[in-house]
Amino acid sequence: MKNKIFFLIVFTVLLSACEVSNNGNSVTERITIEDPEHHMKDSPDILVHDSTVLYTGWYFVLESENDYMRQLDKTCDTFYIDPNPIVSANNFTSFEIIENDENGLNLIMRLDEKGTENWSAATEKAIGKRIAFILDNRLLCVKKIYAQVTNGTTTLNPGTFTQQELDNYKTILESER
Repeated sequence: MKNKIFFLIVFTVLLSACEVSNNGNSVTERITIEDPEHHMKDSPDILVHDSTVLYTGWYFVLESENDYMRQLDKTCDTFYIDPNPIVSANNFTSFEIIENDENGLNLIMRLDEKGTENWSAATEKAIGKRIAFILDNRLLCVKKIYAQVTNGTTTLNPGTFTQQELDNYKTILESER
């Protein structure tokens, strides 16, 4: 009988732990990014009271702790994000999924004039540091910057995304412009 009660308690704890991701977002919030027809932009009530929401865009990664900690998608790595976006969804003008030299997929995001200026200045400032891409309050990519980027493009290319995932991300990004 004691074993049954113990297993019931353990099972209950595991079930409740599965309802929350590492950064405190519910499973409902995580599902929104998987379905490009129903994402955070279309469901503002999901996080309406959460002041730590990060909207779609590129951000600086910080060395110091803050309230904007995010777990990198498909990993256990966590990062602290500067809440001020470098560029946001409003700065994206077009998107293209292409295959790279290693048979991986890239999502190329082209920027408007203001986005290009911000991106150029930010990548110059971030040389040797990291930046992060957030989509629907979810950390999808962290990159180390090795050089200033002045051509007005950004790339989502960590090599871990499927064609379907990139298609979904592209659809979400297009709807947020």
